[in-house]
Amino acid sequence: PKAGYAIYGSALKTRGDADFALGGITVVAGVVGTLLGGRAVDAFGASRRAAITVCAVSSVAAFALLEASFQAPTFAIFACVFLIGETLAFVVQAPVNAVILWSVPPGTRPLACSMTTVLVHAFGDVPTPPLFGAALSATGRRRADGAPTPDDWRRVLSAFTTLMA
Repeated sequence: PKAGYAIYGSALKTRGDADFALGGITVVAGVVGTLLGGRAVDAFGASRRAAITVCAVSSVAAFALLEASFQAPTFAIFACVFLIGETLAFVVQAPVNAVILWSVPPGTRPLACSMTTVLVHAFGDVPTPPLFGAALSATGRRRADGAPTPDDWRRVLSAFTTLMA
């Protein structure tokens, strides 16, 4: 939301508007993407190979659309492209969990799922905010009010999307 407000502040008016808009997009994308991922694996044969293929294809498509969304000239275009890209990013949720469950003995499935959740957080959303902030601070360029420029936000968002892909 902070990046959305920094880039599209004139369309969003307040930080609360950015929080609401991007939070809503994320909720919709999460639900729809997870359901689509499960349906896709079922449609392609409910196997590890099908699940990994769904993950690979949706990840590449998500990466391309998320990168494109960061370059959008208006918030409306950004929101539409970001919604599709984020939905595709969430498509991997069901296939990843299916692969985990299919790859370990039944007795260790709860542990495998919980360890996956811990590792995703430990290597994903825990270190990302401070690393993102450090990268944004390192850009050095600032607007008159001291905030990073919209172009710097876009560059750092693109760099982090590339790293996560």
